[in-house]
Amino acid sequence: MIKRNLWPVLAVVCFGACLILVCQMDFKPAYGAPGDGTAMFQHDVASSQGLTYDGTYLIYLDVNYNPGPAIYMLTATGSIAPGTAEPPRKSDANQKGLAWDGDNIWMSIPGYKEIWKIGSDEEPITVPNEFVYDITYHDGYLYEVDGKDGTIYKISVVSGGTVDSYAAPDVTDDKYFGLTTDGTYLYVSTYGEDDLILKYTLAGSYVSSFNAPCDHPHGLAYDGTYLWCVDDITEKFYRFEK
Repeated sequence: MIKRNLWPVLAVVCFGACLILVCQMDFKPAYGAPGDGTAMFQHDVASSQGLTYDGTYLIYLDVNYNPGPAIYMLTATGSIAPGTAEPPRKSDANQKGLAWDGDNIWMSIPGYKEIWKIGSDEEPITVPNEFVYDITYHDGYLYEVDGKDGTIYKISVVSGGTVDSYAAPDVTDDKYFGLTTDGTYLYVSTYGEDDLILKYTLAGSYVSSFNAPCDHPHGLAYDGTYLWCVDDITEKFYRFEK
């Protein structure tokens, strides 16, 4: 029999063990079979691209060339919230990724090799690669993934310079689109023959992968609890939990 005065010690030990176990878990779907994810809601938009989270809302980019691209703020149930941002427009540009730095939304523009801070008069950051697709922010740096070869670039938001780059793992020949971080790992979505979400350390080391929940996983975002993924074709928003 456990003595009464040992119960507090036992409770602390059990809590610590559970905390360690949770921290070691990969993302799992909120419901359904492993790897499937859960389609939480759907939007009728032209083409969903980048996805990010600002602490309150999911923010996604709808690439609509007439009248132009728009950025929408969504609640966790899919309702559009007020405060839609006006992204920079370039008539022949193909806007792709979104990131939130705690104060500002950033948007990537492939072809121009640029990342814009939306609502700012600052000159855009110029990146070394043409296929600058989705982007994410962590601790003073933007990370962007090359949609063609999967290289991840780490960019200082202060200097605009590229400080590091990480080659893609040799696990897929597909296109690379979504990118986000949970503060510990980077997640990259691919589509084509293999629809995967790849997991890296922030230092660029490949860790593992799991199946994407759809055929065209574009934007990725992390909201502090869940990993989100949006399908470019069906416009469905999927959610994973740890």
